[in-house]
Amino acid sequence: MKFKKIIFVFFILTMLFSLTGCFLDKNAISVNEFIDIVSKNNLSTTDIHDQMSQYKEINSAIIASSKDNWKIEFYVLDNKENALKMYNTNKSIFEGLKGKTNIEKYLSLGNYSLYDLKTDYYYMHLCRVDNTLLYVKVDVKYENDVKKIIDKLGY
Repeated sequence: MKFKKIIFVFFILTMLFSLTGCFLDKNAISVNEFIDIVSKNNLSTTDIHDQMSQYKEINSAIIASSKDNWKIEFYVLDNKENALKMYNTNKSIFEGLKGKTNIEKYLSLGNYSLYDLKTDYYYMHLCRVDNTLLYVKVDVKYENDVKKIIDKLGY
Protein backbone atom coordinates (compact mmCIF):
# COMPACT_ATOMS: atom_id res chain seq x y z
CA MET A 1 0.00 0.00 0.00
CA LYS A 2 2.80 2.40 0.90
CA PHE A 3 4.51 1.65 -2.42
CA LYS A 4 1.33 2.60 -4.32
CA LYS A 5 1.20 5.95 -2.48
CA ILE A 6 4.79 6.67 -3.43
CA ILE A 7 4.12 5.82 -7.07
CA PHE A 8 1.00 8.01 -7.05
CA VAL A 9 2.86 11.00 -5.54
CA PHE A 10 5.68 10.51 -8.05
CA PHE A 11 3.12 10.43 -10.89
CA ILE A 12 1.46 13.65 -9.69
CA LEU A 13 4.80 15.44 -9.34
CA THR A 14 5.89 14.26 -12.79
CA MET A 15 2.66 15.59 -14.28
CA LEU A 16 3.08 18.95 -12.56
CA PHE A 17 6.64 19.30 -13.82
CA SER A 18 5.73 18.34 -17.35
CA LEU A 19 2.62 20.52 -17.57
CA THR A 20 4.19 23.71 -16.27
CA GLY A 21 7.49 25.13 -17.32
CA CYS A 22 7.64 27.40 -14.29
CA PHE A 23 9.13 24.61 -12.19
CA LEU A 24 11.90 24.06 -14.70
CA ASP A 25 12.99 27.56 -15.63
CA LYS A 26 14.23 30.60 -13.75
CA ASN A 27 14.28 34.12 -15.09
CA ALA A 28 17.72 35.57 -15.70
CA ILE A 29 18.14 39.09 -14.42
CA SER A 30 19.99 41.90 -16.14
CA VAL A 31 22.98 43.79 -14.79
CA ASN A 32 20.72 46.76 -14.03
CA GLU A 33 18.30 44.54 -12.09
CA PHE A 34 21.20 43.04 -10.13
CA ILE A 35 22.54 46.50 -9.27
CA ASP A 36 19.08 47.74 -8.31
CA ILE A 37 18.34 44.78 -5.99
CA VAL A 38 21.71 44.73 -4.22
CA SER A 39 21.75 48.54 -3.87
CA LYS A 40 18.35 48.44 -2.17
CA ASN A 41 19.93 45.99 0.28
CA ASN A 42 22.80 48.31 1.26
CA LEU A 43 25.48 46.75 -0.94
CA SER A 44 27.79 48.85 -3.05
CA THR A 45 28.57 47.78 -6.60
CA THR A 46 31.73 47.85 -8.67
CA ASP A 47 32.00 47.11 -12.36
CA ILE A 48 34.98 44.78 -12.77
CA HIS A 49 34.55 44.03 -16.47
CA ASP A 50 37.86 45.75 -17.30
CA GLN A 51 39.65 43.41 -14.87
CA MET A 52 38.19 40.47 -16.81
CA SER A 53 39.33 41.68 -20.23
CA GLN A 54 41.37 38.52 -20.85
CA TYR A 55 38.09 36.54 -20.77
CA LYS A 56 36.41 37.52 -24.04
CA GLU A 57 33.32 35.44 -23.20
CA ILE A 58 32.44 37.70 -20.23
CA ASN A 59 30.20 40.57 -21.36
CA SER A 60 29.59 42.06 -17.89
CA ALA A 61 31.02 41.54 -14.41
CA ILE A 62 29.74 43.27 -11.27
CA ILE A 63 30.71 42.79 -7.64
CA ALA A 64 28.33 43.78 -4.86
CA SER A 65 30.10 44.38 -1.53
CA SER A 66 28.74 44.65 1.98
CA LYS A 67 30.04 46.86 4.77
CA ASP A 68 31.29 43.63 6.40
CA ASN A 69 33.37 43.02 3.26
CA TRP A 70 31.57 39.96 1.88
CA LYS A 71 30.86 39.94 -1.83
CA ILE A 72 28.40 38.65 -4.42
CA GLU A 73 29.64 38.45 -7.99
CA PHE A 74 27.37 38.60 -11.05
CA TYR A 75 28.47 37.74 -14.57
CA VAL A 76 26.81 37.93 -17.96
CA LEU A 77 28.50 35.75 -20.55
CA ASP A 78 28.20 35.73 -24.31
CA ASN A 79 26.22 32.46 -24.39
CA LYS A 80 24.76 29.68 -22.24
CA GLU A 81 27.55 27.24 -23.06
CA ASN A 82 30.24 29.55 -21.70
CA ALA A 83 28.15 30.29 -18.62
CA LEU A 84 27.82 26.55 -18.02
CA LYS A 85 31.56 26.11 -18.49
CA MET A 86 32.25 28.87 -15.95
CA TYR A 87 29.74 27.28 -13.56
CA ASN A 88 31.36 23.85 -13.87
CA THR A 89 34.88 25.25 -13.39
CA ASN A 90 33.89 27.08 -10.21
CA LYS A 91 31.86 24.12 -8.94
CA SER A 92 35.00 21.95 -9.22
CA ILE A 93 37.00 24.57 -7.32
CA PHE A 94 34.36 24.71 -4.58
CA GLU A 95 34.27 20.89 -4.34
CA GLY A 96 38.02 20.99 -3.72
CA LEU A 97 37.40 23.11 -0.63
CA LYS A 98 35.29 20.51 1.16
CA GLY A 99 36.26 19.93 4.76
CA LYS A 100 35.33 17.43 7.43
CA THR A 101 31.80 18.76 7.74
CA ASN A 102 29.90 19.74 4.59
CA ILE A 103 26.35 20.50 3.60
CA GLU A 104 26.00 20.26 -0.15
CA LYS A 105 23.11 20.87 -2.52
CA TYR A 106 23.01 20.84 -6.30
CA LEU A 107 20.35 20.94 -8.94
CA SER A 108 20.20 21.28 -12.69
CA LEU A 109 16.79 21.83 -14.28
CA GLY A 110 15.54 23.63 -17.33
CA ASN A 111 17.67 26.70 -17.98
CA TYR A 112 19.58 26.77 -14.69
CA SER A 113 22.17 25.01 -12.56
CA LEU A 114 22.60 25.54 -8.82
CA TYR A 115 25.34 24.46 -6.41
CA ASP A 116 25.45 25.25 -2.70
CA LEU A 117 28.22 24.19 -0.32
CA LYS A 118 28.66 24.98 3.35
CA THR A 119 31.91 23.91 4.99
CA ASP A 120 33.35 24.60 8.42
CA TYR A 121 34.70 27.91 7.12
CA TYR A 122 32.80 28.99 3.99
CA TYR A 123 29.37 29.30 2.49
CA MET A 124 29.57 29.01 -1.31
CA HIS A 125 26.82 29.40 -3.87
CA LEU A 126 26.78 29.21 -7.65
CA CYS A 127 23.75 29.70 -9.80
CA ARG A 128 23.73 29.81 -13.59
CA VAL A 129 20.57 30.99 -15.30
CA ASP A 130 20.79 31.02 -19.09
CA ASN A 131 23.95 33.03 -19.83
CA THR A 132 24.29 34.60 -16.36
CA LEU A 133 26.18 33.39 -13.29
CA LEU A 134 25.94 34.36 -9.64
CA TYR A 135 29.06 33.51 -7.60
CA VAL A 136 29.36 33.65 -3.81
CA LYS A 137 32.14 32.54 -1.48
CA VAL A 138 31.88 34.09 1.98
CA ASP A 139 32.86 33.35 5.55
CA VAL A 140 30.24 31.00 6.98
CA LYS A 141 29.16 33.63 9.54
CA TYR A 142 27.63 35.68 6.69
CA GLU A 143 25.59 32.80 5.24
CA ASN A 144 22.18 34.09 6.38
CA ASP A 145 22.86 37.64 5.19
CA VAL A 146 23.94 36.38 1.77
CA LYS A 147 21.01 33.97 1.42
CA LYS A 148 18.55 36.84 1.92
CA ILE A 149 20.09 38.67 -1.05
CA ILE A 150 20.27 35.50 -3.17
CA ASP A 151 16.55 34.94 -2.58
CA LYS A 152 15.73 38.52 -3.61
CA LEU A 153 17.80 38.04 -6.77
CA GLY A 154 15.99 34.78 -7.56
CA TYR A 155 19.26 32.91 -7.90
